[in-house]
Amino acid sequence: MRRKLFFIVCIIITLIILLDGKGVEFPIFESNCQLEKEVVFTGKIKSIVQKDESYYKMEISLLSGENVLLNYYGQITSPKDMYLTSYKFKGILTLPNSARNPNCFDYRKYLKSLGIQFTGTILDFEEIEHIKTPIELLQIYIYKEKMSFLKEIDNINAREFVSGLLFGEKDRYNQFKSNGTAHILAVSGLHIGILYGFIQKIVGKKQSNLKLILVFLVMMFLGTIANWSFSVTRAIGMILLKSYAEFYDRQYDLLTAASLMSLMIIINNPYAIFNPGFQMSFLAVSSIAFVVPHIPKKIPDFIAIIFAVNIGMMPYQAFQFNTLSLAPFIANIPVVFLAGIIMPIATILFFFSILGIPIMPFGILLESMSTFTIKINELCSLGLEEIKIVSPPLWAILTFYGVFFFLMSENFEILKIRNMKHKILMIIIAIIIISFVVHNLCYCPVSNDEVIFVDVGQGNCICVRSEGKTVLIDGGGNHNYNVGKNTLMPFLLKNGSREVDLAIATHMHTDHYLGLKELKDEGLIKSIETRLTAGEKFVVTDSIWIETLWPLPNEINDSSGDPYQDENKNCSAFMVHYYGAKILVTGDLDKEGEKKMLAHYKDGSYLKSDILGIGHHGSQYSTSDEFLDTVKPKYCVIQVGKNNYGHPHAKTIEKCIKKGIILLRNDENGAVGFSIKNKNIEYHTMIEDKQEL
Repeated sequence: MRRKLFFIVCIIITLIILLDGKGVEFPIFESNCQLEKEVVFTGKIKSIVQKDESYYKMEISLLSGENVLLNYYGQITSPKDMYLTSYKFKGILTLPNSARNPNCFDYRKYLKSLGIQFTGTILDFEEIEHIKTPIELLQIYIYKEKMSFLKEIDNINAREFVSGLLFGEKDRYNQFKSNGTAHILAVSGLHIGILYGFIQKIVGKKQSNLKLILVFLVMMFLGTIANWSFSVTRAIGMILLKSYAEFYDRQYDLLTAASLMSLMIIINNPYAIFNPGFQMSFLAVSSIAFVVPHIPKKIPDFIAIIFAVNIGMMPYQAFQFNTLSLAPFIANIPVVFLAGIIMPIATILFFFSILGIPIMPFGILLESMSTFTIKINELCSLGLEEIKIVSPPLWAILTFYGVFFFLMSENFEILKIRNMKHKILMIIIAIIIISFVVHNLCYCPVSNDEVIFVDVGQGNCICVRSEGKTVLIDGGGNHNYNVGKNTLMPFLLKNGSREVDLAIATHMHTDHYLGLKELKDEGLIKSIETRLTAGEKFVVTDSIWIETLWPLPNEINDSSGDPYQDENKNCSAFMVHYYGAKILVTGDLDKEGEKKMLAHYKDGSYLKSDILGIGHHGSQYSTSDEFLDTVKPKYCVIQVGKNNYGHPHAKTIEKCIKKGIILLRNDENGAVGFSIKNKNIEYHTMIEDKQEL
């Protein structure tokens, strides 16, 4: 019964999810800031990260109380001197993007979990007078020493691993995430526990005021250099509670301590529950508390803990990261053991750096051990590499954890001993019902639609699904961002598609084709159909087929004058037949191409469609009045993102409005989905409420 607090925290988390699913905004983010306008504001820089030679990201605490994450493009002489310094800024504040595609990353909610309300751009800034408090001066000193230490170990090949282990930096995170050892790099706060164990060995088990003070100071120091992330805060809080309990000879319960720290974090910021760091940290400790007592005593505690964490994290990894691997059961044992040696060495060297003692002679040892750990991690992944999998439904994940923790709990053991099978069954049924309720409240209608105009930014991508088949027409693309890996792959895996059965491209321009190529590189597409001409047909199911309407083979322009324009003239146009509904996709076909297509299909009824993908992102050089009058669409979708081309053009928008066409746009609505049943069409958007027509 001493673990009641855990179940209270679970109930609170469930209520927050329910309220959030209903659109309730928690009052911690009330603000009077003007958005999308050039404004002047005053604030203190909490962090500054150089992303490029002349590109910086700054987290700023405004005088008005908001926290913002801003970009600055320009030269800064000494970024580290700006930490916790106050400035007057001139810039533009914006709301971060919410989820643009169903079940995908919600940047706005993620930033809220970190206490950040707005993003934006800094146009100019100037320092203002600010008397720093003693605590701020100490924080600045530690921060500068941290930067100096990182610079001093720049020549160490394993620098990223050391900084990840000591400071919680995640440069090496992806390498370790793929085989489940990511929690080593501060995701679960394990590195803090490792150092605490080292301190325990040095000072012994005997309790004293000096030991309590030493632990407190070291923990505060570690929290400061690791920026008090959720996992670090939870780990430090639990260690301090444990130290307090030992000093005063009080009972200490791991799960109760973890629950108390989680509750404190949630009270401070309810959105913390949506942060992967919080989720993984809470799950890791919960798994240890529930599973380890059931592991035979003959197995060493060290291995039992690793096994418990791996069992508890696997369903989460499948749901959140769409990967599954057996490697952590092997890799974690040597990696955690080696990390237990490297962490104290790195900490001692950091103290040496602060004291001005040269560290490079010892750096050779640090580098050797870190490199060896990385090699071991890689070796343990051989033959057991991550498998990309479709996300299990939310109700299944919630049911698994609810039932799993219940069956591992003391309450279950008591009910089992008392032979109260009926009550056990009722509790399991209640868990399943609650899981379905939460699932339904978090349900996104677009995720269940048959035809989705995927938001890929400035580019085109249409997903058609039915009877387990998935078709992509175009895939977006950007030379500065891997759309295939970072947008399309999560979209597919989180919405039930492990592979694409048919991928076709209207033409070879980057913003239509590159995403498909990148997705093929990830193994989700076997082949891509390109350069298609009129008459080619693809049968998806008995009731779904796609036919190529344009260009005619003899209309293909192979001139070498303007390759960009040739691509648009040669752009393929497709008609998607979906259970009696028709969707016309024209890619970047211009007015000249439209005119020729109209001339070829003299019977206008052949081109008549229910849904039209507006040509060339709403450019004024596509979608003529004559073309719209012939196609007669009920709905038009403009696939467009932030751009410098003037897309979509006001004239194109005006044409659609005048003709009474329902116009939808990816830049304003996010992904646009259509549910098509018996020719009845209903549309949904990510950034607007469900609409029925």
